[in-house]
Amino acid sequence: MAMFEKIGPAPIWPYFFLAAIAVVLAIVFLAIWLPDDYPTESELKKVSGEIKTIAIRNEISKTSAGAMLPAIASVYFTLKGVDGEFRYPSTHPKYLLVSGYTGGTLDVWVVGSEIGAGAPLTIWQILEHNPSKPEIYEQTSITYQEIIDRLTSANRSMVVAGYWLLAASGVFTLLGFGVRMWNRGRPHRLE
Repeated sequence: MAMFEKIGPAPIWPYFFLAAIAVVLAIVFLAIWLPDDYPTESELKKVSGEIKTIAIRNEISKTSAGAMLPAIASVYFTLKGVDGEFRYPSTHPKYLLVSGYTGGTLDVWVVGSEIGAGAPLTIWQILEHNPSKPEIYEQTSITYQEIIDRLTSANRSMVVAGYWLLAASGVFTLLGFGVRMWNRGRPHRLE
């Protein structure tokens, strides 16, 4: 017992510091990944055309710098005879197939009310028609439901992680108060 009397009180600030970090991270996770209002299939309009240009850009700087980081990149298409630019984000399924192996003519489904707004249109369904593509490579075909399922699954897992971080914050807070109570019964001066 004499050994513990010489140590002094245990620090409590690490528990409250970890609790604060967990709360901040939980808020970020919940704010960013709470389920979005995705467009319905009835809001989508099909646009078709032969690919004119393909560019991979990162979403932060909107340039090709850092485009090799798939977590922050999107594929941008322009189609011959069609105004505007079409964007396929890396969060959508089969991103590597779209970014590296898609060519020829495309059918893309975008939100009809956003056409002509000037901003790149997010692709919600894509179908490739490329007769010159070797048979060993599949034609790019990604349905609306595949994209929605992928996005809601990713969002759900991040929201669950946010809730776990909130729970961890509560545990750290309780530990902090427990250590504080334990310190009250201990001597505060070294002998």
